[in-house]
Amino acid sequence: MQTPKFWQHKGIIAHLLWPLSWLYQMATRRVMHKKLAAIKCLPVPVIVVGNINVGGTGKTPVTIALIAALQKKGYCVGLISRGYGRTSEGCIVADATSSPKVLGDEPYLIREKTGVAVAVCADRHQAGIALLNAAPDIDVIISDDGLQHYALARDFEIAVIGEQGVGNGYVMPAGPLREPVSRLASVSAIVSKVPCDDLTPYIDRCYDLKQTLGLPYPLHQPTITTNWCNLTHASAVAGIAHPDNFFRALKAQGVHITPYPFDDHHAFCEQDFAKIRDPIVMTEKDAVKCTHILKDRAVFVVPLETTLPDALITNITHCIQKKVDAISLKERRLNV
Repeated sequence: MQTPKFWQHKGIIAHLLWPLSWLYQMATRRVMHKKLAAIKCLPVPVIVVGNINVGGTGKTPVTIALIAALQKKGYCVGLISRGYGRTSEGCIVADATSSPKVLGDEPYLIREKTGVAVAVCADRHQAGIALLNAAPDIDVIISDDGLQHYALARDFEIAVIGEQGVGNGYVMPAGPLREPVSRLASVSAIVSKVPCDDLTPYIDRCYDLKQTLGLPYPLHQPTITTNWCNLTHASAVAGIAHPDNFFRALKAQGVHITPYPFDDHHAFCEQDFAKIRDPIVMTEKDAVKCTHILKDRAVFVVPLETTLPDALITNITHCIQKKVDAISLKERRLNV
């Protein structure tokens, strides 16, 4: 779905829904304690990338940038995810036949962009075990959207805060949050695209997130880019939580757009584009679901280029090494 606009303000609708938010918090807190009582560990370092918002924070580009940074440092990285929106069931380890329907659009995109081994399952620990059995050379696992999956132990947590910040600060349904803002006190790092007063108490773990639109490329020719001056007018398609963010970014590039917003994780079909004129521009997340239905259309894909601070990567690599050293020490003691 697209996020309600009242989630950004403490208006009358938000106040009326606040009692339901309180009940939601009580219910989720009980679930959290139950999961913490049965927490499971994986034999390699686990880094969680997630958010306290319902969605639309730019988490997937952050995950892609993090994987690329760790690969550059020589790590063999694997990814586990629930695979939101997938039509498959159970635990799936990605292979050459996997599609966005099988993995979910976000894990599929991450695999396409980085080449990492991917496993999807509602049980992240089960996904991790399956992934390590399929790819035993993996030495660090990224848990995509796993901040609230307390049943899996983690070594480093990254919370991503997007353009909308924390909205009105309320937990859903009165606001956009899965957990209270105070949850940020326990994460390892917060990456934020814009300044936010609500983050002031956690400034010691905040990092600036730099995200800009990359050059668009044809849907079926990803190695060829085109300049923005060649896209003066376009139909802008976005099936994301905050489509207006994408539309504003396109306008900032000088593109005169006709906007076509769809629900987040929308399963596109050919009929969706029957009345949409070429050229079409869309996000990479949407594009992976459209390659088979837009073969003869003028479609351009717009990547979101993400840069993570060197200090954050350094902290993460130190954490990984600390976990590796602890595992090695434990193994040596067992062999004595």
